[in-house]
Amino acid sequence: MKFVFFFIILFIIIITICFIKEKRQNNTIEFYKSFTVITYDNKPYLETNTKNLIESIQKYNYNFHILGENDLWTGWYGRFKSYQNYVSTLDKEEYVLICDGRDVLLNNQSPQEFMKKATSLCNIDKKIIFGAERHCCCSIPERYGRFPSMNNNETLNNVYKNFMKRQVYKDIPNYKYDYFYLNFGVFFGKVENILSMFSNLNMGKNLDDQGMSYIYFYKNPETIYIDANQELIGNNGHEDCHLVFENNLFKNIKTNTYPVLLHFPGNGHKCYDKVLKMLT
Repeated sequence: MKFVFFFIILFIIIITICFIKEKRQNNTIEFYKSFTVITYDNKPYLETNTKNLIESIQKYNYNFHILGENDLWTGWYGRFKSYQNYVSTLDKEEYVLICDGRDVLLNNQSPQEFMKKATSLCNIDKKIIFGAERHCCCSIPERYGRFPSMNNNETLNNVYKNFMKRQVYKDIPNYKYDYFYLNFGVFFGKVENILSMFSNLNMGKNLDDQGMSYIYFYKNPETIYIDANQELIGNNGHEDCHLVFENNLFKNIKTNTYPVLLHFPGNGHKCYDKVLKMLT
C-alpha cells in the first residue's frame, strides 16, 4: 500500500508540474506576441526591398505595421514624425520594434526568440535597446545649440566616442569587440519609454535622427541599452560583412552571436545582397 500511495502522490506531482509548465509556456507565448514591428516606406513596399523584410516577418508571424506609403519624402524629420504619431496611438504598456525597411532582414528567428533575447539583455520595462555599429559619428548641425558638426570637430567627436565606449564597458565589463556606437536604424522598447525619448529628442527639420539620438543618449544614459554583442540586432554596414551562414542562421563571426535582425546601414548593400540570396 505504501508503494501505491507513493506512486499516486508522485503521479499527482508530475501532473501538477506539467500543468504549471504548460500554463507558463502559454502565458509566455502570449507575452512574446505582444509587440509590433513598425517600419516606414514612402513607396509601395512591394516595389522596394522592404518587401524582403515583410515577407520574412510574415513567415514567422510577427505583428507589423508599415507607415508612410505614398508620403512625400521630407527627410529624417518626416519619418520621425510618422513614427512618433503612430506610436502615440498605442497602449503605453505595449512594446514596439522600430526598424528601417529597405536595409533590414530577419535572421530566421521567431517573435518568441526575439523576446527571449531582448529580456536577457536588460530590463525592457526601463530601457530601449538599440543596435550597435563600428562607425561613429553622424553629423549634428551647427545650428543645434552650441554643438558644432561632429564630423568637423575632432574634440566633440572624441567626447561621444569615449562616452559610448564607457557605457558599453559599464554594461559589459569584459567587452572585447568594437561595436560601440548607437545606430538609430533598429531599436526596441516599451511604448511609454519610446514616446518619452521622442519628446526629448529635439528632432527638427533638416536634422539627423541618429546624430540627435547621440545627444539624447549622452544626456539620458540610464534609458538606453546598446546591443554591443549583436545578440538581438546586428549591424553590418559601411563595407562590413562579418557574417557566415550556418544551421539556417547567419552568425556574426566577430561576436559568435546570431542576431534576430540584420541591418545593413551605410554602404552595406553588398552584404545585404549576399545575405538575402542565402536567406531566400
